[in-house]
Amino acid sequence: MELWEFNNCVAAFNEQQAERSKEMTALAWQTANFVGAAFAGKLRKLSWYLDEAVTHTAPKVSKEEFERRLALAQEVNADGNRKVEC
Repeated sequence: MELWEFNNCVAAFNEQQAERSKEMTALAWQTANFVGAAFAGKLRKLSWYLDEAVTHTAPKVSKEEFERRLALAQEVNADGNRKVEC
C-alpha cells in the first residue's frame, strides 16, 4: 500500500468516527429526553413514539378514472413528448 492510499484510509476512518460520534451523541440526547419525560410523568406509550398507529391508504379512484389516466399515460409513452393533464 502506498503512503497516499494509507493517508486516504486514515482520513476516511476519521470521518467515519466523527459521524459515529455525532450519532452516539444524538442517541444519548434522545435517551436523556425520555428519562426527563419519565421523571416529569409525561412519557407517552412506546407506540406513540414509533408511529405504529399511523396507516397510509391509497387514494380512492374509480375504475373509469383509472382507465382514463391509464389511456393518457399509454398515449404519452407511445408519443414520447406529450404533456399529461391528470
